[in-house]
Amino acid sequence: RGFESLSFRHFSLICRKMTNFPCPQTQVRVRIHLMVNRTIVLLFTPLLLLGSESLFPELAPDNALEAQLVQTMLIDAYKGKWHPMSNKSVPFEGFKLKGGQMIEDGKEHPFTGWYGQFDEADEPRMLCSFYEGVKNGFIYLWDENGTRRFQGEMVDNQRHGEFIEWNAQAIRTSQKNYKANKLHGECLIWYDSGKIKLEATFEEGNLVDARGWYPDGTPCPYSRVIKGRGIILSYEAGYQPEKEKSKGVLYNTFRRLEDWREKMNPLDQLDPDQVR
Repeated sequence: RGFESLSFRHFSLICRKMTNFPCPQTQVRVRIHLMVNRTIVLLFTPLLLLGSESLFPELAPDNALEAQLVQTMLIDAYKGKWHPMSNKSVPFEGFKLKGGQMIEDGKEHPFTGWYGQFDEADEPRMLCSFYEGVKNGFIYLWDENGTRRFQGEMVDNQRHGEFIEWNAQAIRTSQKNYKANKLHGECLIWYDSGKIKLEATFEEGNLVDARGWYPDGTPCPYSRVIKGRGIILSYEAGYQPEKEKSKGVLYNTFRRLEDWREKMNPLDQLDPDQVR
């Protein structure tokens, strides 16, 4: 599968839609993976990038490079089928599960490499990496319009590192850090408008500090956690802070806390765990 099979439609989709990419440390890991498994790809990449600069002048060079790397992963991936209501958890269609490892039908050894799912229009919807039949490496999810909605990194089937989500308008809505499948470190959540909603710190799954904001971007004085003690209030878009003053600080607090528990992990809405 050489560069003659490169789909211009896929290439333009990735370049135009994927303008935010992993942190520098993550980028290094991607390049190392390609250097080990597709050295010839790196030899041809500079030539392709020369053409992409004229096709997509609005892209910064680093983003164009990352777009090409993701495109290469999609080309290299095992091509699975995207079904809206099925084929979201291991073993995927065409594989079996043995001893906790995913093995391709007709093969003896656990699967190692990129696995992708494409919809009926042959557009990418999911991409993840396996090593020895276990999910290790990056996960990407796109919606039906080609907008990237999620990316993260797994280590031995567990969330480990930075996870980012976007809404249908390609606005970042969450950025979380995990350690051994538990929230650990900084956690940021934004409203769909792009305004900050929550800034929190976790230690191995436990909430340590947090601060909340109203939908209009002003700090909420009642939404605060210090050293693990406090409350977090969740507000719907369009909520007016002045209404709360007339109804009392604790108005609907319990309902909001319930909403918060449900919304605290919006990853479950796209649920990358479904591709375990």
